[in-house]
This record gives sequence, structure tokens and C-alpha cells, in this order.
Amino acid sequence: MSGSSFLLSTGGGGGAGMLTFLIPIGISAWQMAAAAVTGFIAKENVVGTLSVTYGFTNAGELASVSGLTSVAGLSYLVFNLFSPPCFAAIGAMNAELKSKRWLFAGIALQLAVGYVLSFFVMFFGTIFTKGSYQSSWMPIVGWSVVAAVVGVVTLLLILAKRKGAKAASK
Repeated sequence: MSGSSFLLSTGGGGGAGMLTFLIPIGISAWQMAAAAVTGFIAKENVVGTLSVTYGFTNAGELASVSGLTSVAGLSYLVFNLFSPPCFAAIGAMNAELKSKRWLFAGIALQLAVGYVLSFFVMFFGTIFTKGSYQSSWMPIVGWSVVAAVVGVVTLLLILAKRKGAKAASK
């Protein structure tokens, strides 16, 4: 499958559509975004998708083909490491939690942690290696997502504490 026909497919279109969200964490190519999405099926699919979309057989070729910096590569690894696991593990979470609400909350928390840690690696790694950030809008988007995640988690903790205090007083 050629690169242009894959871009027109569901995988390529979904990957390209996620780029605005993923650029602040160093994922600047639709191929890498599509590979991150296939990681939800199984983490080993990330490597296979990158191999197919870039057309390489040696992992060392990825950096030269994609223009990936060492900081962006580390950020991508952190995102894939901390993002939600494969569907089989999510199914096991569903069986153990027995609640769709907690299941989706767990998935959202894993995705948020992966994004925040990946953004920290990309932001501070770029500042440490280059001395400055190359774009002005990427840190704004990234820090906005970080602030939203921290705000939501803080709000949920406050609500849980209030609910616990009400239950204890009854």
C-alpha cells in the first residue's frame, strides 16, 4: 500500500486527524500517530505499523526516514509505555472493575498520564538539548492539556473527599 493511499484510509486519516493533539509530544508524522492508535490493539503493532507505513525493515532506519530526534523518540516511547494497554488488558480491567464508568475513567487516566509524561519529556528534553523551544503554540497546547488533566484530577479528588466525609457523617 503506498503512502498516499494509506493516508486516505481510515488508519491514515485517523492518524492525521490526531496530529494537532500529538505534535506537542513530538509526534509530528501521521505514520507515528497511526502507529500509536494501533498500539491499543497490541503494543507490538506499533512497530509493525511503523514498518509498513515507512516501508523499512531495520529499526535503525526510522530516525533517518522520519527525521525523529532523540528527544522526540524518547517522548514517543514514554507515550506508548504509559498510554492504555491493549484491548485484552482493557477487557481484563472491565471484568475486574465491573463498571463501565471506572473502566473509562481508568483508560482516560492512563491516556492522560501518558500524554503528560510524554509532554514533560518533550518540553524539558528540547529545552535541555536545544536551549529553547522551536514553536510558540506547541507549549501552549501541551501545557493547556497538562493544566486540564491536573484540574480534572484535583476536582475528582475533592469530590471524592466530600462524598467520603458525607458518608462518614451519616
